[in-house]
Amino acid sequence: MGGDRPDAGLAVALLGSVEIGSAGGVMTPVAQPRLRVLLGLLGVAGGRMVTAEALVDGLWGEEWSPARERNLHVLVYQLRRRLAALEPVQGGARLARAGAGYRLVLNPGELDRDVFRDLAERGREAARKGDAAGARELFARALGLWRGAALADAAPLCSRLAGEAARLEEARLAVVEERIGCDLALGRPAEVAGELAGLVSEFPLRERLTALLMTALYRCGRRGEALAA
Repeated sequence: MGGDRPDAGLAVALLGSVEIGSAGGVMTPVAQPRLRVLLGLLGVAGGRMVTAEALVDGLWGEEWSPARERNLHVLVYQLRRRLAALEPVQGGARLARAGAGYRLVLNPGELDRDVFRDLAERGREAARKGDAAGARELFARALGLWRGAALADAAPLCSRLAGEAARLEEARLAVVEERIGCDLALGRPAEVAGELAGLVSEFPLRERLTALLMTALYRCGRRGEALAA
């Protein structure tokens, strides 16, 4: 997340495989599947409390029970140790007990999903003000945070995370469309025509992508292809 999170001390990455690291340091994957799901569930909550019942359901697909509560405590302990290794002073306090559950204590800029959302919103504000170049840069920075499919190695293990991954992918595509719209506004149809053709092939039901492709082709002088699209 680099320069987009200058005050952060921890880095939690969900826009790709689930990874964790110290700010500005090397990001590392979470090898243990259930620990990965636990971090994903707490991460997507964005600092809000997640009940023990919801965590048990997400981790094992079962209702809460004393046995599963003990299993959850073991995973929480393991994640706390991982966080403490990254931040010896306060890492252990990052995973806090809160009421009937737990919360991951995060500062601004420490969760890549939130950095993505902030950059995208700043891009939209710039676009509303007519600053296509500034908006394009912000959208590109937002998309640059993505390392692959959202929650790629956790969503297949947990239906709750699968739903969140789908929402994140929708948000990513929306920003791709907005960035391409800025490229067209800046007079770069030839630069995006090929990219749009691939996107339309991959997502044939997204009407805005098709409309952008038609516009790009028309502005490139390829009117017959634009009509065909």
